[in-house]
Amino acid sequence: MLVRIILSLFLLTYSLSAAWPELKSADGQKTIHAKPVAIVGEKIRFTKEDGQSFVASPDTFAANDRDQLRVWMQAMQKHPHQLLVQRVSGAKTLRVLFIGNSYSFQIPKVFGKIAEAEGKSVEVEQMTRGGWTLAKHAAAKKTLAKINEKKWDVVVLQEQSQLPAFPEAQRSKAMYPAAKSLADAVRANGAVPVLFLTWGRQDGDKQNAARFPNDTYQAMQQRLVEGYRNASQHAGGLCIIPVGDIWSEARTQGKDKNLYAKDGSHPAKTGNYLGACVFFTAFYDQVVERVDDKRADAAEMAKLARSARLQPVVYPVQKK
Repeated sequence: MLVRIILSLFLLTYSLSAAWPELKSADGQKTIHAKPVAIVGEKIRFTKEDGQSFVASPDTFAANDRDQLRVWMQAMQKHPHQLLVQRVSGAKTLRVLFIGNSYSFQIPKVFGKIAEAEGKSVEVEQMTRGGWTLAKHAAAKKTLAKINEKKWDVVVLQEQSQLPAFPEAQRSKAMYPAAKSLADAVRANGAVPVLFLTWGRQDGDKQNAARFPNDTYQAMQQRLVEGYRNASQHAGGLCIIPVGDIWSEARTQGKDKNLYAKDGSHPAKTGNYLGACVFFTAFYDQVVERVDDKRADAAEMAKLARSARLQPVVYPVQKK
């Protein structure tokens, strides 16, 4: 029986849903609460409530669950997150290039250190310039040359910190075409492009008070999320690495004391560490366990990043 899968106009590439589906074994004797998160060959990788992962075939489960899991697999096969999962899991040495500005000065380096501490083989480089927009990168010969310099596995695209939170009319001209141009260049070189969702400024965008009177962090963050989602749509569907969402969760839990630098915009050391943990967890679907013992808050940041496990197609998939 054919099932029509309802996908949104743009590809929402992550989910922080708290629901944990109950799955029954084929013999009906056992149940487990777990989310499907990735396809591994003809099997599925699941994440349990305790954060542990396992791999199983849909045939392991009861008929109704099996059929729903197969529908989910069908939806996932066409989703950009599956391309990211396949590339990361299949890379002997994961080659990652970060393109952005000062928000990305330190996170690539910290990500590389975390990955190596976790036993991963990685090669991380960056093309980052203070204040640069994606449009400036898209027009820069050095950036385009860097994209084609070697066979990257993943290329991270990070927009200037305020632009994604600007009105749609401005984003559609200044951000979306550049994101698409860079994503196309990345794909042409055989790599997987992803977007780096950043965080709102500590007290909102005060530099643009005329445009956003009485702005707040929450309002700015909401606009950033919208901007990156729309950029993903215009670029053909890109995974969004939800650093800004996890940053927001840290604020909600009162763990944001050391996230920001003194300017209330750039990341301090804790912010860089949190961002790097999010990238590691999103790429590898794995919690950071070997935390930096020199940092008192390292374990807290790694725990927060657990929510960064990407689930682009929510299970069960809606039918009609």
